[in-house]
Amino acid sequence: MTELDQIIVNMAKQYGLEPTSALAVKTVEFSANHCFFDDESPSIKFEGHIFYKFYNKKHPKVNRTLFEKKHPDIYFPYPFSKYYKEGLKEYDRLYKACKLDKESALKSTLWGFAQIPGFEYSKCDCESVYELVEKVGISEESQVKLWMNYLKNSDLIEVINQHNWTDFVTKYNGDTQIVYYTRMLKVYYEKYSK
Repeated sequence: MTELDQIIVNMAKQYGLEPTSALAVKTVEFSANHCFFDDESPSIKFEGHIFYKFYNKKHPKVNRTLFEKKHPDIYFPYPFSKYYKEGLKEYDRLYKACKLDKESALKSTLWGFAQIPGFEYSKCDCESVYELVEKVGISEESQVKLWMNYLKNSDLIEVINQHNWTDFVTKYNGDTQIVYYTRMLKVYYEKYSK
């Protein structure tokens, strides 16, 4: 068991979340599986299609076609993995977006091992996306607490405890790849139960 896994087990108990289920969710849902990059910056993934939505909302008069041509790696209308960079290079995209609109950029980033969307800051018991970003950078424990708050405030703890994986996947990921994620959650729950 990794140090992060142990923190998740300990904190899950405090939140009334079955530790085995929490580990299964962590394993299946989060590709990063680490809280920080090598330079101790929080692990992130910048989502250009989310930035597109938030930027347009704050800047409704923007010429979207021209703006997309000028910033193709950070501003696009649909989910698109072509521009993802691994590790610290994701920060290049985030910084570029921050120069255009910092708040929209931070809301459009997935933060920490749990890949919490910045725009979900209130479900993490944060007053702003800036508070979420600050807390993600504190420690592994802080990131796990943010995730537990997110699960609690999204009414997902009971769903997880009941092993209602299909319902969990639908609420957590939307309606894509439900069968795959449901099957994988069952597999890893059984693995960690042994």
